[in-house]
Amino acid sequence: MEAVDAVKSKEQINQIETLLATHNDQYYADLWKVGLNLSLRISDLISLTYEQLDKVDPDSRVLVITEGKTKKKRELVLNKVVLDIVKRRREQHPADTYLFQSPSPRVPLKTSG
Repeated sequence: MEAVDAVKSKEQINQIETLLATHNDQYYADLWKVGLNLSLRISDLISLTYEQLDKVDPDSRVLVITEGKTKKKRELVLNKVVLDIVKRRREQHPADTYLFQSPSPRVPLKTSG
């Protein structure tokens, strides 16, 4: 097994984002960028819903979540980068329930009731 080094420079961060956007999809680049800005586990990132984000006070910009693994409450300050991604993704995918809803057609739609 090969050793894996941590990403340590802003240049590496930008390179990864560019590679994700150009070789995969903007979905993965957005996931990467929000993950970096919020420092969340992937399971907590993909669990973020627009309903949770709608409850964020626009003045404080604090999102309160309960981490899935540790069950600890965390307060996350949503910076401009994250807010811009949320706004763009919502405009592009208005029917989605999750911020990072899978682009797969196999994902069941959330039904009311």
